[in-house]
Amino acid sequence: MSDIGNITSSSEQFSARFCSSRDPSCVEFTIQNSGTVNIMGGNVTVTQDEQVEFQCVSSKWFPIPTVSWTWNSEAVNSSLYNTTSIADGDFFNCTSVLKFQAVRDTQIECRATMTLASPQSSSVYLVVVPKPTDWTVLIAVVVSIGSFALLVLLIIGIIFCYKRRKEKSVAPSELTDSGFFPANGSFSEMPDVVNSTHTGNAYLT
Repeated sequence: MSDIGNITSSSEQFSARFCSSRDPSCVEFTIQNSGTVNIMGGNVTVTQDEQVEFQCVSSKWFPIPTVSWTWNSEAVNSSLYNTTSIADGDFFNCTSVLKFQAVRDTQIECRATMTLASPQSSSVYLVVVPKPTDWTVLIAVVVSIGSFALLVLLIIGIIFCYKRRKEKSVAPSELTDSGFFPANGSFSEMPDVVNSTHTGNAYLT
């Protein structure tokens, strides 16, 4: 019968080593422990183009898991999130923070994986509402057009009033001494009635 080898274990590293008395080589087993994954805060509703932040917490893992993100089943660029890990007794806790600008409705998923253990994930929904209409530009355009139209009407009114006053006014050089206009541009001579009367009286006498 073959000798049974020595088995040593270490709870701090979740590993076990089997060594045979006849064979100097040893076989080491490492145990992996899958913890939990949770995206804090749940579903989120934001305004379009608003900056959003999601925090994923992975607890009670050994060894340290690999944390990744996906949106609408597509991998998120690693430059958009940052992951840190701290020891918690014999386990590790990881915190990953994802930041990006909201554009459209998106399903966000955080996943923690290890080499041998099954991956664990958590997902939430990001609901994006359209931005309220910015009336500033429209108001500025309307005010500009209104001011221009008012200026045009004011100029037209001034010209119209000026023409009316010019038509009603008469230059002094165009009037006679009696206040009447000359006929056909020239004065008509009236017969000297007085002189004719005097002459007639002279013949009668």
